Order: sequence, then structure tokens, then C-alpha cells
Amino acid sequence: MLFTLISFTAVSCLGPFHLTSNLLTWNKTVGGKFVNELVFFSLWIIPAYEVSIILDAIVINTIDF
Repeated sequence: MLFTLISFTAVSCLGPFHLTSNLLTWNKTVGGKFVNELVFFSLWIIPAYEVSIILDAIVINTIDF
């Protein structure tokens, strides 16, 4: 079942991942490199990056396709 789910979501058309890119771009503008690293780890622990990648892969990139 997991293989079937992956085969439907892992098609050869790769989208631009705008939501995740915008999140990473925002993180780069927060402050210096130490502040960026703290924000990165904070957003990683909260699962903001994971949620943005899932939303990009399943919803937003599908709409763009």
C-alpha cells in the first residue's frame, strides 16, 4: 500500500516548491547566520519545513501542474 501511495505522489513532474522556497528565503532575511541557524532549528522542531514540503508536494505543485 505504501508503495502505491509513493508511486502516485512521486511522478516525474517536479514542481517549483514555492512555499518551501519562500520559507527558506524568509529564514535567510531574519538576521545573522547564528540567528538564521536558530530559526532554522526552531522551524525544524515545530515541523514547519515538513508541513511546507508536504503541502507543496501534494497540493500546491499539483495545482501548478
